[in-house]
Amino acid sequence: MSTSITRAWVCNSDSELVFTRHSSICLHAAPRRSTASTPPCIPICLALTLIALLASAGCARPRSTLTVLVWEGYADRAIVGKFEETHNCRVSATYITSSDDLLNRLEHADQYDVISPSSDIASVVIRRKLAIPLRSNKLQWRNQLNPSIPEISIRSTGWLRHLQADVDLYGLPFMWGPNVMLYDSRTVQTPPESWNELWDRKHRSQVALWDDLSSLCMTAQVLKYDKGDPAALFNLSDAQLQAVKNKLIELKTNLPYLWTSASQLNNLFRERRVALALGWPLTSHQLKSTGYDVEQTIPVEATTGWIDYLMITSSSSHRDLAYEFVNYLTEAETQKWVADVTGYIPVNTHATDYMTADERQHALQFDVWRQRIVFWSDVPRRDKYLQIWHEIKSAFQISSATESRSQR
Repeated sequence: MSTSITRAWVCNSDSELVFTRHSSICLHAAPRRSTASTPPCIPICLALTLIALLASAGCARPRSTLTVLVWEGYADRAIVGKFEETHNCRVSATYITSSDDLLNRLEHADQYDVISPSSDIASVVIRRKLAIPLRSNKLQWRNQLNPSIPEISIRSTGWLRHLQADVDLYGLPFMWGPNVMLYDSRTVQTPPESWNELWDRKHRSQVALWDDLSSLCMTAQVLKYDKGDPAALFNLSDAQLQAVKNKLIELKTNLPYLWTSASQLNNLFRERRVALALGWPLTSHQLKSTGYDVEQTIPVEATTGWIDYLMITSSSSHRDLAYEFVNYLTEAETQKWVADVTGYIPVNTHATDYMTADERQHALQFDVWRQRIVFWSDVPRRDKYLQIWHEIKSAFQISSATESRSQR
């Protein structure tokens, strides 16, 4: 604790005033005074002690602020509140809207300490030296994490690998889940079986897509470009991308909204402005908990999904605290809390110890679905994918004003 020079007067047994130390207030020698000239001591002592107490607050170390750049829900107050209390710090969170949003903020915005990149962008973060290697001896719960969910490492050659080697470990898996088809069961009473349902004319002006490359991958699955090789979704040729573009443009009359945050999509469903959407389990989980009949399913074409990782940035100025936060988020009980907020699946295998029977069944259902999920991977021609997506958005002619109506 820092020490400042502060004087506090108290009475000694002879009713003399002396300097003394109070808490972190520094001790000084005090000159004696004649008792004959000393005014009544108690009121003075009380007043001066109060002043000293107020001054001593200035000696306390200010709380550190840990800045995190994560997906929506991961820094909910129900999750980070305990960490702030036990570590005397503040967690300042920025929610990302896409993997490209995370990358852009890391490279051009403020400094962050902890990030949660998904499996499609994690390798880019590492190659651009935006994260540091993690020290295994500082990772408290690593041995409890599901071994079937890969860690993120990188060899000295720069190629992404799923390895167990300590020397090149950059990211611990945190949570995982699928992109799902969300539907309002009041409007869509028969559960959709195919992504093609989005193109059905009976859903005119009732569809929302995520403003993300995932919408391209979903359409590529509709066109069966992943058959025989799921990784082909992330390596589409120019001709295939053009076909994806044409197919998505056909969706224009059904698509009044592109959403960028779960909060926006939640509101669209609450206000019954959409009936179908490509979205996250977070939306169904949160809306159903408040009485809205929004269900989720994985269509017959399968779907894409993600593994979110925890990394510490190379620009972090609170690395020790960042390690503590990574440990906190990967602890079994915290993982259960994250699942409570998001509806996603924990990677700590002991998280189920804190779950109810229904919650364990939910996790088991996702584990079954996992066989139908193509997990996001590095997109070598990401710039080309982004170019195609921007051309599609231009063809949709969805104005920023239209998008803004879905914001809280």
